[in-house]
Amino acid sequence: MPCVKHGNAILCYNRAYRYKGYFFEVGFPGPHELRKDGDPKERFSKGFWDAATEFMNLPKEEQKQYEVNS
Repeated sequence: MPCVKHGNAILCYNRAYRYKGYFFEVGFPGPHELRKDGDPKERFSKGFWDAATEFMNLPKEEQKQYEVNS
């Protein structure tokens, strides 16, 4: 989880990715699909877990290609 210092505060956030048409973040306890505005979706799209599992099995170097907020 990356963190940045902003004034006197330290802000931490999960990394967000776009992979096979899905926008999601990976944090504890695992991947979570996001809406276009970055808020978590209440329900996962059909096929999301298949794509997320495939993404999580990629090497870390290849996962970085799909990172949105780097």
